[in-house]
Amino acid sequence: MEELVRTQQLLGEAYESLRQTTVLIVGVGGVGSHAAEALARMGLGQLILVDFDELAASNSNRHVQSLANRVGQNKAQAMKDHILAVLPEARVEVLPLRYSPETEAEIFSKKVDVVIDAIDIMTNKLQLIQACLDRRIPFISSMGMANRIDPLQVIETTVYQTKGDRFSAIIRRKARQNDWPDFPVITSLEPSRKRLIVQDEISRHVPASCYLVPAAGGIALAAWVCKEIVNLPQTE
Repeated sequence: MEELVRTQQLLGEAYESLRQTTVLIVGVGGVGSHAAEALARMGLGQLILVDFDELAASNSNRHVQSLANRVGQNKAQAMKDHILAVLPEARVEVLPLRYSPETEAEIFSKKVDVVIDAIDIMTNKLQLIQACLDRRIPFISSMGMANRIDPLQVIETTVYQTKGDRFSAIIRRKARQNDWPDFPVITSLEPSRKRLIVQDEISRHVPASCYLVPAAGGIALAAWVCKEIVNLPQTE
């Protein structure tokens, strides 16, 4: 693709490896949408985007695909539309589903090389991690990115090395209970500011957020795929 010629020049043979790779992204919100855009612009062969949720006006502060005229559209479909507006030849499949044991078979019905877990609902997140382990599919999981403002504190580590984050503490505890092997995660070292917004129309509390940290988290997820799975050249 002419749009990606500079990436091809930079990556050399690794670019062709990217072109042969299929990545499943589950959760196309603030974090997952940035992972999707980064991988698309790197020249990834195929993306499969999974998300049941619809865009709301309040998503505009952090979702790549959020535009005023897309409010009410499925997040995964909106992300596909966004990618195709940039790269018309990109291969993107949409599954407007909530990850669960009932939808697991359909979501994994096609061969994927890597899974990015960008789910923010804990029960579904744990189910996805278990499914990846059972299927021996390489994956990376995003930890808590809300209630933070410093993108420079987003790091790549492993689940058993995480600390200081209640979200990752729950996953770490479950991992030990289930005797899971260590696995890669993207997390933030910044303490959570513990601020919640009441969303009256659906009677629940949601964490406060801004653009910087979810964006950094999503790009870090994409970078892990490129470095670890496609073996991008390292700095000499």
